Amino acid sequence: MKAMILAESQSGSLGPLTLDIPTAALPVAGKPLVARLLDYLEQQGVTEAVVSCSRWPHLVERAVEQRRGQMPVVVSLRGAATPDYHLLRELVSETDERFVVVSGDMVTDLDLRSALDRHVAWGAIATVVVTEVDPPCHFGEVTTDRTGAVVMFGSESLVLREGKRTACTGLYIIEPSALRYLPPDNNPDLTRELLTNLVELEMPVYGSWQSGYWQPIRSYDDYRAANVAVLSGAVCGMTPIGSEIAPGIWSSSTVVIDPGATIVPPIMIGPGCRVERDATVGPEAILGDDVRVERGALVRRSIALSGTKVGLATRLEDAVVRGNVYIRGSSPEPTYVNDRDVLETVEAPHVELAIRSTVDRLLALGALLCLFPLMLLVALLIRLDSPGPIFYSQLRVGQGKRVPPGQYPGRVFKLLKFRTMYEDADRRLQEVLAQNEYGDSPFVKIKDDPRITRLGGFLRASSLDELPQLINVVKGDMGLVGNRPLPLYEADQLDDDWQRIRFDAPAGITGLWQISGRSDLSAEERIVLDSYYALTRSLWSDVRILMLTIPALLARRGAR
Repeated sequence: MKAMILAESQSGSLGPLTLDIPTAALPVAGKPLVARLLDYLEQQGVTEAVVSCSRWPHLVERAVEQRRGQMPVVVSLRGAATPDYHLLRELVSETDERFVVVSGDMVTDLDLRSALDRHVAWGAIATVVVTEVDPPCHFGEVTTDRTGAVVMFGSESLVLREGKRTACTGLYIIEPSALRYLPPDNNPDLTRELLTNLVELEMPVYGSWQSGYWQPIRSYDDYRAANVAVLSGAVCGMTPIGSEIAPGIWSSSTVVIDPGATIVPPIMIGPGCRVERDATVGPEAILGDDVRVERGALVRRSIALSGTKVGLATRLEDAVVRGNVYIRGSSPEPTYVNDRDVLETVEAPHVELAIRSTVDRLLALGALLCLFPLMLLVALLIRLDSPGPIFYSQLRVGQGKRVPPGQYPGRVFKLLKFRTMYEDADRRLQEVLAQNEYGDSPFVKIKDDPRITRLGGFLRASSLDELPQLINVVKGDMGLVGNRPLPLYEADQLDDDWQRIRFDAPAGITGLWQISGRSDLSAEERIVLDSYYALTRSLWSDVRILMLTIPALLARRGAR
């Protein structure tokens, strides 16, 4: 049986917790939420799954890799405005077996096998797994009759059962034949459109009552409650990461706990954590990877996410913290702590990155010394060819983390090149955009660009114009190998997150694009190559690219 997980990219109510990661990748007792959902589905008899997401698919894929089972899983990227039913139609035909649709922002151990048995016994076209909860019902309310048939979705006037409401859990068992009832020209929601239509048509739609643990994650309190439930063993089949070194104490082998610290179970301490003397951690405390709890600090009924430093004598109670972001209790707004002695984000040392950067700088410095006579000759020729400066400086966007809207998705720096255009080239850009070889894509390449000088054409074809970028490498703005840093007007047009994956990789003088054909490639091919490099880069892939750069330069393929 196949399952489709609708992994939302970001829950607005979780704010800064999901600023640069999807909700599906948020850790629940040390393991990403989507990985826990996949483990649960495999335990319930699901044999393959598709995870649908609209943003950050590489982060979702990394989270999926942390599942415990071996069930085949595919991560499917859809546009932000593309409804999930389009994906359903692509994945399921009417000859397929029934399938399961799962909302991707919950932790549960409800008995899906039992619901499936009832679905078959009822001969249902769709079954909604329901349970009793305190209001509000995050995925809507359901009314069923005595036989279990659904008679209404989303009613606000349902009969209360000792203060409880009948909640739709976001677990659905659906027959492929149900998809023919999807409105063809609409963007239907599974409950508000498809299932409501089926009920109105008096099709067999049932609600399967199940008891057990069910916690949708739509707020900070929800998130903390789900973590504590797994920590305390309240969710069947789910345990914190690490080993239980003592009753209720889950820890990893790389944890350092001072003998003078106080540990109160239940508690989970992730890899690389350090708890100093006189600090108290627990009960109901979870420390993510590389969390540092300094002397005299208290972490009780709280979650400190990876990379957080809890400062001297800092008290965290009923809180969720990520770096310097502090959320306490049911507070609707986070607090940003500006005192580094209280809360701080601690970046883990990246030894490999430091070594790469050092090697790049040394190689670039050596190349500058060796090529200095050639660069001096090029500078003289530029001076004789046309009026204007020898060097051209342009703002480019390199590697960096995703940032809020209105800012560039990477670090902006001044890239140096030998000037290949006339002085007024930037002002004349709008005049020649109609000749853009890439059409309406974010990238700009003008065939027979009239702004290029006589010498500039040769410098571009031979790539000699890029030699001054070795200075950028020495300064640390970019590396020898990476994705090409983009001008501001190009970077600003990369709107989709799958396109912005390229900025997770360092900026470089050469890269996959340069050795694969450069301007001979389409815009789509270039984006794919950049994203692929960002997701798969390694030391050996960089060495291979460097070795292939010289033949590519000599062949001059796409160099214009």
